[in-house]
Amino acid sequence: MNSIRRQLTTGLLAGFGLLLAGGGTALYGFVRAALLRELDGALHLKAAALLSATKQHQGKNYGRIDLEFRERATPGFTVLEPDTVFQCWRADGTELDRSESLGPAGLARPGPLGERPVFWDTPLPGGRPGRAAGLRFTPRAVGKAPPGEAQPQQQVELIVVVDAGEVARALGTLRLGLLLAGGGVLLGTVLLVNATLRRGLRPLDDMAAQAARIEVSTLDRPFAVAQLPAELRPIGARLNESLARLAEAFEHERRFSADVAHELRTPLAELRSLAEVALRWPEGEAARPAAWQDVRDAACQMEAIVNSLLAIARCESGRQPVRREPVRLRGLVEERWMPLAAKARARALALDCAVPDAAMVETDRALLGVVLANLLANAVDYAPERGVIRVTADTPGGRLHLRVQNAVTGLTAADVEKFFRRFWRKDAARTDGAHSGLGLSLARAAARTLDLELTARLETESRRTVSVATAPVTGEKEKAGDCSPAS
Repeated sequence: MNSIRRQLTTGLLAGFGLLLAGGGTALYGFVRAALLRELDGALHLKAAALLSATKQHQGKNYGRIDLEFRERATPGFTVLEPDTVFQCWRADGTELDRSESLGPAGLARPGPLGERPVFWDTPLPGGRPGRAAGLRFTPRAVGKAPPGEAQPQQQVELIVVVDAGEVARALGTLRLGLLLAGGGVLLGTVLLVNATLRRGLRPLDDMAAQAARIEVSTLDRPFAVAQLPAELRPIGARLNESLARLAEAFEHERRFSADVAHELRTPLAELRSLAEVALRWPEGEAARPAAWQDVRDAACQMEAIVNSLLAIARCESGRQPVRREPVRLRGLVEERWMPLAAKARARALALDCAVPDAAMVETDRALLGVVLANLLANAVDYAPERGVIRVTADTPGGRLHLRVQNAVTGLTAADVEKFFRRFWRKDAARTDGAHSGLGLSLARAAARTLDLELTARLETESRRTVSVATAPVTGEKEKAGDCSPAS
């Protein structure tokens, strides 16, 4: 399982380990180079001393080369310390001399030597570590060559090796110290990183623990965003928003279940009463057509509620099919007003339709008809008597805005915010059994299915407007006419 703590710990330790290894390697290389440079300097001086003590003869002893630094030749001369060995050759490869401790094997020549000294590591007799210096030189000449006789000077190759055990021991001690120090630092880093991460990730652990305790009953306990680190505040804020929406959704579902039960309780109780009366007095009032009409009305009321809920569910779940076609808005308004005309006349309501005759939109005629039918029906049911229901349209930005306006009484801005809530009615007691409070909810669900925006606002305390922002207009705007069959 992926873990932020594990990933951070692994990454930090790997990074510190690489830094320690790189730093230790660099330090070791620097110290080794410094020690070898110092040893090579001393070795170069020793080789120079040996060169100065080497001579070649001219004249009758031409070809003879004397190594004056040999203790057997010059007792008391201390150029060759006990820890120093040498071996030299003529330019043609003939060996001149060597240290007695070398044995028959001698020293290995790395290749042709030059006048500049070359340094390398090589073991001494017995396996001790040694440091060698080799170069080619021309010994100083002694004596004079006979007149007219050319006696060219000869060159000699010399290799000198000194004991490098002290340097090797110092480097070994340095390696051990670096390993121990690096291991200690790495162990301390593990403890420090774990402690730092534990402290640094504590707010995240606390947030995870609080999130694990979230239940339906604790949705009202938000995260303390102000106390979170800056990196977690956006997450906490978004979680609080999600919790608020979730709490609202749960509250909506609870309210929805209660409203459904409340709406269906009355017609169900009526049906039960009619059934009980019919069972007790089969030939009485329950057998009359009026009683069966009551049964039919109760069943129709429940059917309307169920059908509205199913339609809303189809729209919200995306299962409602949409068939787009050119629709003439004015004709659709007139069509949806006709079933309401008689009821509007009974309440002395008139329709003032100011929709352009040529206004066309590309949409689903049936769904947009559902939206208009519910808006107009709501206006007819709740507008004061002898009022006017006005339907207008304009085209700001090339999109048609259709508005249904009517006078209202007893509404507040807080009520308008609840217009599209399922089963909401201004009358909390729900004394009006003819309405279930689903009309505007269905209208908004159908509008959203058509990608339309349905809004409501209270322009004044006595006038409200419900607006539909429709698809782009496909016809030219013409002068509005009057379609008020209820006038």
